Amino acid sequence: MDAGNKLTNKKLKAILGKEIAKPAIIADGRGLSIQVSQN
Repeated sequence: MDAGNKLTNKKLKAILGKEIAKPAIIADGRGLSIQVSQN
């Protein structure tokens, strides 16, 4: 099993504090994804 692009708690918390210009979808490559947008 490849651990390549896991969405970890650490990565999600890092994304949470960032300013983003437009909505984005971040995926782990194994079916799990999140959509990030401005508040």
